[in-house]
Amino acid sequence: MRSIGSAKRLAPIIFPVAFAFLSAVSFAQTQEVGQGRIWLAPKADAAARPKPAEFRAGAMVERAVTTNTWYSSLAYGRWSGVLHAHPLSFQATENGLEMGVPSKELGPISKLKDWAGPTKDTAVVLHRHRADLTVSPVEFQPQDARLASAGDWNVGIEMAQGADALRATILHGSPYAYFRISHGSVRIRTGGPAKAVYGPPGPEGPAAKVIQILEVAGQHYAVYAPPGSRFEWRNDRECILHLASTADYFAIAALPDLQDSTHRLLAKHAFAFVENTRTEWRYDEAKSEVVT
Repeated sequence: MRSIGSAKRLAPIIFPVAFAFLSAVSFAQTQEVGQGRIWLAPKADAAARPKPAEFRAGAMVERAVTTNTWYSSLAYGRWSGVLHAHPLSFQATENGLEMGVPSKELGPISKLKDWAGPTKDTAVVLHRHRADLTVSPVEFQPQDARLASAGDWNVGIEMAQGADALRATILHGSPYAYFRISHGSVRIRTGGPAKAVYGPPGPEGPAAKVIQILEVAGQHYAVYAPPGSRFEWRNDRECILHLASTADYFAIAALPDLQDSTHRLLAKHAFAFVENTRTEWRYDEAKSEVVT
């Protein structure tokens, strides 16, 4: 009887201690932000867990991956979804890295949301991805596409087979896609019949470039390669870029127009490869302002 009585007296003490311990563990997994809290890790009893980000390369293997941003599909699948890096769009596929200027169309909201029912008045403006160009290596076949780097508005894509790789840098606010290849030539397929366009001569001297301008479905693109490179057109939908023997890089830009000044400006900066992007900001809580 004495031991039972002791247990009864201890019970009210044990319960609040245990509750305080569990509360401490709970708060240890959260962090105060303003008037609320955020979880620092998934809840232990959460039914849905993030998928493993298996398709990463380089520095991204050691970094946490954003699960819901414009490039997230690169890390979670063998090939990516559409990557909207305005003004261009891209998609990494088994056939290569597609790129183009999205086409604009107006339609019902059901075109944008699969779950949306029929509506009479709700309409949306869509900018659908266009695979005007598909870039791939000639000498090897990539096994997948991986997220290799990420800045505030740029990402690196690696499409590799063993030690061989085609790497691309794409970013918001740029007309360019920048490429490097471990070795060999590059195949550029077009989404429709392409027409070669001849613009003004490219820059000379240290900034010299070999340039191929082409038109696909009314949109103009320019491919910039180092001196000594050459373009071989196999038909009106396929071009092989043979890079100079000492070169491993090239760039492609979407042209807003065919003015000589536009040609010269984009050609001048075509090899200014972007390595990283970063924005800095602070929040003034008293004024409710974000300063960049």
